[in-house]
Amino acid sequence: MKLLPLFLPGTLLASALAVPSIPSADAPALAPRTSALDESTTDSHEGLAWHTDIDEARREAAASGKHVLVNFTGTGWCSWCKKLEKEVFSTAVFADSMAERYVLVVVDFGRDGSARTDLPFAKKNNELKEALGVDAFPTVALMTATGVAYGERGYERGGAGAYVEKLAAAHAEAAHLEEAVPRIAGAITSAKTPEEAIAAGDAGIQLLSDAGAHALGVPLVPLVRATLSSSEANSEREAKALKALSGANVVDAELIDRAFRVDPKNAAGLPEAALAAAMRTLDGPDAVDPLIARIESMLSTMIVHDKQVAAQLYGDCAYWIKAWQRDADRSRAMAAFALRLGPKDPDLRNMLQDLAGQ
Repeated sequence: MKLLPLFLPGTLLASALAVPSIPSADAPALAPRTSALDESTTDSHEGLAWHTDIDEARREAAASGKHVLVNFTGTGWCSWCKKLEKEVFSTAVFADSMAERYVLVVVDFGRDGSARTDLPFAKKNNELKEALGVDAFPTVALMTATGVAYGERGYERGGAGAYVEKLAAAHAEAAHLEEAVPRIAGAITSAKTPEEAIAAGDAGIQLLSDAGAHALGVPLVPLVRATLSSSEANSEREAKALKALSGANVVDAELIDRAFRVDPKNAAGLPEAALAAAMRTLDGPDAVDPLIARIESMLSTMIVHDKQVAAQLYGDCAYWIKAWQRDADRSRAMAAFALRLGPKDPDLRNMLQDLAGQ
């Protein structure tokens, strides 16, 4: 199964992180790093400071127009944390590139996964960890100044250059959406003529399509969904809206039925995309059986539109047929079909080979 990046609705996370606090006088919330990860603050590079208070960091980020990078670490016991510190955070490459994009925060945890109580803000750090769903160390979480979490990374081989490049790309995408989403949402809600409404709606559909499941695209979802009931809707626009919603992992029975109705042969890939989104967002075992039935029906009646999307869809289905329905033969057949589609994802390919008995 593919792991999804961390995407939390901004309103939920903002409220979860709004924990009042007063930095203690003998343990400042901001301090220059000195050498290694040792006390409540750290030093990745000479002159680079890390906060220990998420609230103070978010206030600074809001004032400076930056985002927030939070390093969840375990000093003294986490070997991968030490490698990330040595290979990335302690380099000039990181310091020179990240200082202009992110306000930096370090939060320190013990082996049991709880924040160190000998350091400031332990209660707040535990709440932050829970809000972000952090369950491994190191985890590097990225968020806006308003508290919308939009990505996370762990330790990765390749050194500082490659790591920093990925962080910079994540920041660039988030900064673009942070500016574009409210602007286009405002244009949609303030449109005064049908022509303005159509133009703004089309821009919203395209932006949501580009954003995919990015957390900062969430405000566009109800606006794009509203275009499906608009009197100006047409089949091409409806198809684009449905595809954009599926890409954003927005799916329910109504949207799936609509995708099948608009694209009965899967020529445009709407049913494929909708069912793939449903597989990615399964919220419990009760939803598995009807979804498997629909996917198996689709396999026998529709063409494949996108081989990579279909390989993931049928691979996930094969997994659940075996894991939930305990039917190894059907799972094997489904996995074999997915393999014939030529999945490029090595993890998916390995899973399918295992399910297919190859």
